[in-house]
Amino acid sequence: PITNGQMLVDTEHHDVCGRVISLAVDPTNPKHWFAGAAQGGIWQTTDRGATWTTNTDALPSLSIGALAISTKSPNVIYAGTGEAYFTFDAYDGAGILRSTDGGTTWTQVGGATFANCRFSAILVNPFDEKDVRVAVVRSGRGATNGVLHSTDSGYHWTQERAGSATDLATPGFSTAYAGFAGEGVFRRTDDAHGFVQVANPW
Repeated sequence: PITNGQMLVDTEHHDVCGRVISLAVDPTNPKHWFAGAAQGGIWQTTDRGATWTTNTDALPSLSIGALAISTKSPNVIYAGTGEAYFTFDAYDGAGILRSTDGGTTWTQVGGATFANCRFSAILVNPFDEKDVRVAVVRSGRGATNGVLHSTDSGYHWTQERAGSATDLATPGFSTAYAGFAGEGVFRRTDDAHGFVQVANPW
Protein backbone atom coordinates (compact mmCIF):
# COMPACT_ATOMS: atom_id res chain seq x y z
CA PRO A 1 0.00 0.00 0.00
CA ILE A 2 0.88 3.67 -0.44
CA THR A 3 0.81 5.07 3.07
CA ASN A 4 -0.97 8.37 3.76
CA GLY A 5 -2.30 8.45 0.21
CA GLN A 6 -4.65 10.86 -1.51
CA MET A 7 -7.81 9.34 0.01
CA LEU A 8 -9.14 11.75 2.63
CA VAL A 9 -11.69 10.48 5.16
CA ASP A 10 -12.73 12.71 8.06
CA THR A 11 -9.72 14.96 7.32
CA GLU A 12 -7.39 11.95 7.75
CA HIS A 13 -5.21 10.53 4.97
CA HIS A 14 -5.45 6.74 4.58
CA ASP A 15 -3.38 4.02 2.91
CA VAL A 16 -4.30 3.46 -0.72
CA CYS A 17 -3.36 1.27 -3.67
CA GLY A 18 -3.69 1.59 -7.42
CA ARG A 19 -6.45 -0.11 -9.36
CA VAL A 20 -6.12 -3.82 -10.14
CA ILE A 21 -7.18 -4.58 -13.71
CA SER A 22 -6.73 -8.33 -14.13
CA LEU A 23 -6.46 -11.55 -12.13
CA ALA A 24 -5.40 -15.10 -12.97
CA VAL A 25 -5.35 -18.18 -10.74
CA ASP A 26 -2.89 -21.04 -11.13
CA PRO A 27 -5.01 -24.03 -12.27
CA THR A 28 -2.78 -26.40 -10.27
CA ASN A 29 -2.65 -24.35 -7.05
CA PRO A 30 -5.65 -22.32 -5.82
CA LYS A 31 -3.40 -20.43 -3.39
CA HIS A 32 -1.29 -19.03 -6.24
CA TRP A 33 -2.69 -15.94 -7.95
CA PHE A 34 -1.41 -13.24 -10.27
CA ALA A 35 -2.71 -9.68 -10.30
CA GLY A 36 -2.11 -7.03 -12.95
CA ALA A 37 -2.13 -3.39 -11.87
CA ALA A 38 -2.98 -0.24 -13.81
CA GLN A 39 0.59 1.03 -13.65
CA GLY A 40 2.16 -1.27 -11.06
CA GLY A 41 3.17 -4.37 -13.00
CA ILE A 42 2.39 -8.01 -12.20
CA TRP A 43 2.12 -9.17 -8.59
CA GLN A 44 1.74 -12.70 -7.28
CA THR A 45 0.71 -14.41 -4.08
CA THR A 46 1.16 -18.01 -2.95
CA ASP A 47 -0.99 -17.71 0.18
CA ARG A 48 -4.41 -16.68 -1.19
CA GLY A 49 -3.61 -12.98 -1.08
CA ALA A 50 -2.18 -12.63 2.44
CA THR A 51 1.17 -11.46 1.05
CA TRP A 52 2.24 -10.25 -2.39
CA THR A 53 5.54 -9.92 -4.27
CA THR A 54 6.62 -8.54 -7.64
CA ASN A 55 9.71 -8.79 -9.80
CA THR A 56 8.34 -6.87 -12.79
CA ASP A 57 9.43 -3.28 -12.19
CA ALA A 58 11.71 -3.39 -15.26
CA LEU A 59 9.07 -4.63 -17.74
CA PRO A 60 8.54 -2.61 -20.96
CA SER A 61 5.14 -1.56 -19.54
CA LEU A 62 3.74 -1.73 -16.01
CA SER A 63 0.17 -1.25 -17.21
CA ILE A 64 -1.30 -4.78 -17.21
CA GLY A 65 -4.71 -5.03 -18.85
CA ALA A 66 -5.12 -8.82 -19.10
CA LEU A 67 -3.57 -12.00 -17.71
CA ALA A 68 -3.99 -15.68 -18.63
CA ILE A 69 -2.37 -18.91 -17.45
CA SER A 70 -2.19 -22.02 -19.62
CA THR A 71 -4.24 -24.92 -18.27
CA LYS A 72 -2.03 -27.46 -20.03
CA SER A 73 1.28 -25.85 -19.02
CA PRO A 74 0.71 -23.62 -15.96
CA ASN A 75 4.26 -22.25 -16.12
CA VAL A 76 3.22 -20.47 -19.32
CA ILE A 77 1.60 -17.11 -18.57
CA TYR A 78 0.55 -14.32 -20.93
CA ALA A 79 0.20 -10.67 -19.93
CA GLY A 80 -1.37 -8.08 -22.22
CA THR A 81 -0.21 -4.56 -21.45
CA GLY A 82 -2.28 -1.37 -21.55
CA GLU A 83 -5.69 -0.76 -19.98
CA ALA A 84 -8.68 -1.16 -22.29
CA TYR A 85 -10.54 1.78 -20.81
CA PHE A 86 -11.69 4.93 -22.55
CA THR A 87 -10.46 7.29 -19.85
CA PHE A 88 -7.82 10.00 -19.72
CA ASP A 89 -5.76 8.17 -17.09
CA ALA A 90 -5.61 4.75 -18.80
CA TYR A 91 -2.13 3.92 -20.06
CA ASP A 92 -1.11 2.46 -23.40
CA GLY A 93 0.84 -0.79 -23.36
CA ALA A 94 3.90 -2.32 -24.96
CA GLY A 95 2.39 -5.47 -26.44
CA ILE A 96 2.27 -8.95 -24.96
CA LEU A 97 4.58 -10.40 -22.35
CA ARG A 98 5.07 -14.16 -22.02
CA SER A 99 6.59 -16.20 -19.21
CA THR A 100 7.55 -19.87 -19.47
CA ASP A 101 8.82 -20.21 -15.90
CA GLY A 102 5.77 -19.33 -13.83
CA GLY A 103 6.32 -15.59 -13.83
CA THR A 104 9.99 -15.51 -12.87
CA THR A 105 11.06 -13.98 -16.20
CA TRP A 106 9.11 -12.33 -19.03
CA THR A 107 9.72 -11.96 -22.78
CA GLN A 108 8.04 -9.40 -25.02
CA VAL A 109 6.38 -11.11 -28.02
CA GLY A 110 4.44 -9.86 -31.02
CA GLY A 111 6.80 -7.02 -31.88
CA ALA A 112 5.20 -3.85 -33.22
CA THR A 113 1.83 -5.52 -33.83
CA PHE A 114 0.46 -4.10 -30.59
CA ALA A 115 2.07 -0.66 -30.45
CA ASN A 116 -0.28 1.85 -28.78
CA CYS A 117 -2.73 -0.91 -27.88
CA ARG A 118 -4.60 -1.85 -24.73
CA PHE A 119 -5.62 -5.41 -23.85
CA SER A 120 -8.99 -6.35 -22.41
CA ALA A 121 -8.78 -10.18 -22.45
CA ILE A 122 -6.53 -13.14 -23.27
CA LEU A 123 -7.66 -16.73 -23.91
CA VAL A 124 -5.25 -19.68 -24.05
CA ASN A 125 -6.28 -22.94 -25.71
CA PRO A 126 -6.61 -25.45 -22.83
CA PHE A 127 -4.96 -28.12 -25.00
CA ASP A 128 -2.17 -26.03 -26.56
CA GLU A 129 -0.28 -23.29 -24.69
CA LYS A 130 0.96 -21.84 -28.00
CA ASP A 131 -2.58 -21.16 -29.25
CA VAL A 132 -3.75 -17.76 -27.99
CA ARG A 133 -6.60 -15.35 -28.74
CA VAL A 134 -6.67 -11.74 -27.49
CA ALA A 135 -9.09 -8.80 -27.35
CA VAL A 136 -7.53 -5.40 -27.99
CA VAL A 137 -8.66 -1.78 -27.92
CA ARG A 138 -6.70 0.66 -30.04
CA SER A 139 -5.63 3.97 -28.56
CA GLY A 140 -3.06 5.41 -30.97
CA ARG A 141 -3.45 6.19 -34.66
CA GLY A 142 -2.63 3.20 -36.85
CA ALA A 143 -2.60 0.73 -33.96
CA THR A 144 -4.08 -2.75 -34.23
CA ASN A 145 -7.39 -3.49 -32.56
CA GLY A 146 -10.07 -6.18 -32.37
CA VAL A 147 -9.70 -9.92 -31.80
CA LEU A 148 -6.38 -11.45 -32.89
CA HIS A 149 -5.19 -15.05 -32.96
CA SER A 150 -1.72 -16.59 -32.66
CA THR A 151 -0.69 -20.23 -32.97
CA ASP A 152 3.01 -19.76 -32.20
CA SER A 153 3.09 -18.45 -28.62
CA GLY A 154 2.35 -14.88 -29.61
CA TYR A 155 5.15 -14.21 -32.07
CA HIS A 156 2.84 -13.82 -35.10
CA TRP A 157 -0.81 -12.72 -35.18
CA THR A 158 -3.83 -12.80 -37.48
CA GLN A 159 -6.65 -10.33 -37.00
CA GLU A 160 -9.98 -12.19 -36.86
CA ARG A 161 -12.14 -9.08 -36.51
CA ALA A 162 -11.38 -5.35 -36.22
CA GLY A 163 -13.03 -3.04 -33.69
CA SER A 164 -12.73 -2.06 -30.06
CA ALA A 165 -12.84 -5.52 -28.47
CA THR A 166 -13.75 -4.95 -24.83
CA ASP A 167 -14.10 -8.58 -23.73
CA LEU A 168 -13.59 -12.16 -24.85
CA ALA A 169 -14.94 -15.44 -23.47
CA THR A 170 -15.12 -19.05 -24.57
CA PRO A 171 -16.70 -22.35 -23.52
CA GLY A 172 -13.82 -24.30 -25.06
CA PHE A 173 -11.71 -22.03 -27.30
CA SER A 174 -12.95 -23.09 -30.76
CA THR A 175 -16.15 -21.17 -30.07
CA ALA A 176 -15.53 -17.63 -28.82
CA TYR A 177 -17.69 -14.68 -27.85
CA ALA A 178 -16.44 -11.11 -28.09
CA GLY A 179 -17.88 -7.80 -26.99
CA PHE A 180 -17.21 -4.77 -29.19
CA ALA A 181 -17.75 -1.21 -27.98
CA GLY A 182 -20.71 0.35 -29.76
CA GLU A 183 -21.47 -2.83 -31.73
CA GLY A 184 -22.63 -5.57 -29.35
CA VAL A 185 -21.70 -9.23 -28.95
CA PHE A 186 -20.20 -11.41 -31.69
CA ARG A 187 -19.79 -15.19 -31.83
CA ARG A 188 -17.12 -17.20 -33.65
CA THR A 189 -17.65 -20.90 -34.31
CA ASP A 190 -15.27 -21.63 -37.21
CA ASP A 191 -12.68 -20.13 -39.52
CA ALA A 192 -15.04 -19.93 -42.49
CA HIS A 193 -17.56 -17.57 -40.92
CA GLY A 194 -15.40 -15.69 -38.43
CA PHE A 195 -17.16 -13.47 -35.88
CA VAL A 196 -20.88 -13.03 -36.57
CA GLN A 197 -23.04 -10.60 -34.61
CA VAL A 198 -25.44 -12.16 -32.14
CA ALA A 199 -29.06 -10.97 -32.50
CA ASN A 200 -29.31 -8.40 -29.78
CA PRO A 201 -31.21 -5.85 -27.71
CA TRP A 202 -28.03 -3.83 -27.21
